[in-house]
Amino acid sequence: MPTNKPLIIGLLSHYFEDANLGCVALSVSNVILMDQVAQSMGIPLEYRILVTEKHPDITLEFTQNPYVYRRYTGAKQTVRHPVRLLRTDIFDDCDLVTNINAGDGFTDLYGWGRVLTETYMSTLAQMRHKPVIMAPQTIGPFDHVISRRIASRVLSRCEQVYARDEQSTALARRLGALNTTIEVIDVAFALPFDKPDASRGDRPLSVGINVSGLLHRGGYNRDNYFNLSFEYRDFITLLVDRLSSEGCEIHLIPHVIAEAGTIEDDYSACEEVHKEHPETILAPRFEDPTEAKSYIAALDFFSGARMHSTIGAISSHVPVVPIGYSKKLKGLYDTLRYPYYIDAREDWTAESAVDQFIEWLRQRDQLRDAIEAGAEIVESRLELYRQGLEATFREALSRK
Repeated sequence: MPTNKPLIIGLLSHYFEDANLGCVALSVSNVILMDQVAQSMGIPLEYRILVTEKHPDITLEFTQNPYVYRRYTGAKQTVRHPVRLLRTDIFDDCDLVTNINAGDGFTDLYGWGRVLTETYMSTLAQMRHKPVIMAPQTIGPFDHVISRRIASRVLSRCEQVYARDEQSTALARRLGALNTTIEVIDVAFALPFDKPDASRGDRPLSVGINVSGLLHRGGYNRDNYFNLSFEYRDFITLLVDRLSSEGCEIHLIPHVIAEAGTIEDDYSACEEVHKEHPETILAPRFEDPTEAKSYIAALDFFSGARMHSTIGAISSHVPVVPIGYSKKLKGLYDTLRYPYYIDAREDWTAESAVDQFIEWLRQRDQLRDAIEAGAEIVESRLELYRQGLEATFREALSRK
């Protein structure tokens, strides 16, 4: 469908620089997939990157399509003075708007402020009669009646909703997107990386551990916010001790690199574990998710609590044991028919979780087989997303 008219896409909640490398991985991967679809269709694309005034201009080296930044009032001001944004012109020339909600922001799990700021801009685009697409993401949970009503209003008015797991699909359909929800997969599986040298030499078995700063500090209230069944710090200590006794080369890997010592920062949590266990290897402060994924891809085995660190592993065919603390991780790995994860909200102790980890480490060939089977699911669902995007692009172009 060659055309000289560029399709202009507004990008909401797409972060190309963020402490959380998972958020960046989603944003980069989603643009790469949209570029692929446009190229196969023979149509030009332009992007409008819709961000708050505090977001810096980031050069997007991974796309050849033109883009400009457009800014709107930040989260706090939006909540305090929502009427100000009614006059915004940031959507004016957009043919459609896609919102990825940072992958898992469309929920009340993180409080009311997040619910309002994640839904307000989508609602505003819909008021401007712009087709809104929810890019592949976790939908919910919504534990409060008001947030469910807000979510239902947004979802029911979306042109298309892409969920990345079965639970999200079911919830989106219950909330009003019955005929517009398509279940696909996390787009970060499409993130490129540098493949490692296949030669192992005589080095010991290398095991990477993503130490979550959030869990290491007890969550947002620093008091087991996520209701884990065991003490996360104890689990990490026991795991490192056991892996050391097994003769493994242990890499401590951050995937959220925030201000040192803050609640989310993985790097300072990794530093703390490294000081207690100097035999470990402290990975660097990665500049971007591709660098992190390339590092993980060179390992023999991996575990992480940050979901996108585990996606970096499984999508580069590294056997992985994810540590889950919310429905998003369980939903993803159940979708992949990959049972080798530990849901830390269930009936585990630190000791039993480490025992299970070591058992799966010794069965890593079995985990590799499951990854190969899951790769077929991933590719088929990414292709389903590409097909959906193509249909949406054609419809948007027909309205120009």
